[in-house]
Amino acid sequence: MMSEEGVPPLAAEVAPEQNKNKWLWGCGIGCLGLIVIGILATATAVWFALSFVDDLEQELIALGLEKQSGQFIKVEETVTSPTYYKGQVIMIRNGSDVPIGFLCQMAELRGEFHEPVTFRGQIVTIHADAVLHQGIDVKAQIVERLGEVKGEITGQYQIITETASLDYSQFEEMMP
Repeated sequence: MMSEEGVPPLAAEVAPEQNKNKWLWGCGIGCLGLIVIGILATATAVWFALSFVDDLEQELIALGLEKQSGQFIKVEETVTSPTYYKGQVIMIRNGSDVPIGFLCQMAELRGEFHEPVTFRGQIVTIHADAVLHQGIDVKAQIVERLGEVKGEITGQYQIITETASLDYSQFEEMMP
């Protein structure tokens, strides 16, 4: 459609409903594209996180450790079976006579640990009444060393401190 002077009409002269439909289609397709990209990014992040945790778990299984899981775990007796604990907060109150591992956010170690200890998580606290005879291998942010580590602290960590940042008694109320 041409104007009387032979010049094409301006966009403002086009019927308003045509402009509105074009705008809605463009916005709808753009928003749909962003949603799809968001879903793909989230799915990829979840896949990487689950793969990472699975790799850590396979590492503990390769050490010959049996899995015990729960959100909050407190073990009062000496651990006598090679075990790795998977959960949020793990408290071992009387040491271990066998290799032991942790895949958790926080772990509290008390007592004598006669075999190697493996920790994969955020914070491990080696209390003043703990003795780790063969050291500890960690992938952690913080290692709180208040007790005695006769072997080495190996692995990856951001900091080793000699002060405790957590009072684990607050978690005891949540434990079964």
